[in-house]
Amino acid sequence: MGHAAVWNSHPKKYGAGSRACRVCGNGHGLVRKYNLMCCRQCFRIYAKDIGFVKELHASLQRFTYSAVRAISEEHFQLLATNDLKFSFILHFFYLRFQWTF
Repeated sequence: MGHAAVWNSHPKKYGAGSRACRVCGNGHGLVRKYNLMCCRQCFRIYAKDIGFVKELHASLQRFTYSAVRAISEEHFQLLATNDLKFSFILHFFYLRFQWTF
């Protein structure tokens, strides 16, 4: 048995080597908050689909909160239709904005 075979003989269940992006498999720059488990590049691509709203200015905070509320009600209606794509998005949306419900 060579060094690589011995080193990787047991799967890791902890540490940075045990986690990878669920979209592309990259292990670097992982966004673990709210159990997203995707790299920062994939997060930037799918953030709008998941339901994240980028707040640009403090005066817009009230506007973005109402926009988030409208989006969440729309996603709940789409979830009732049993559409898997929207239920996946709603799951992460709910994890991100638990305080709005």
